[in-house]
Parts: sequence; C-alpha cells; structure tokens
Amino acid sequence: MKVNGYNPISYINQVYKSNSERVKADRDETGKASLEDRIELSDASKDIRNYIDKAKGLSIRNQDKTDRIRQALDSGTYSISPDQLAQAILERITDQQHGRR
Repeated sequence: MKVNGYNPISYINQVYKSNSERVKADRDETGKASLEDRIELSDASKDIRNYIDKAKGLSIRNQDKTDRIRQALDSGTYSISPDQLAQAILERITDQQHGRR
C-alpha cells in the first residue's frame, strides 16, 4: 500500500550516489579515496610543539637542588625569604636590561 508516494529504495540509491560522488571528489594525489579525518595545526601550535620538544631535550643544571625544592614543596616545608626573593627579582631585571642572562 502506497500512502504518500515515498519510495525508500530510490532514496537509498540517491544517498549512495551522492556519497559516491563525494568520495570521487575527495581522492588524493595517489587516486585513493581519502576517507580519514584530518587535523591541521596552526603555525602557532606547531611552534609550541617545537618548543616543548626542545624543552624535553634540555637537562636540569642542578638536579639535586631541584629535587630538594620539589620535596620541600610537596611536604609543605618550603619557605622563601621575601628579601631574598625581591633581591633575586631585581638582579634578574637588571641583568635583562643590560643584555645579560
């Protein structure tokens, strides 16, 4: 019994045909259908990725000191002298202004 003239077979054929045409249009240089999702990273994200990779390759100069500070931070016993902190900040600013690192 046909109520509204809807023919599911013709609809399926139409969808199949449109998908086939889209796959043909999406072929890559080798002629293979490109059916995979792609992610393209911006230049900024590529730069960040390069910096992260470079940072992973760097070694920590004073591993013992770093480990002691990390352990003190974890245990809650790390304390900083405000005067020493201020002095270190001022020295860093002065060094940067004079082109020193």
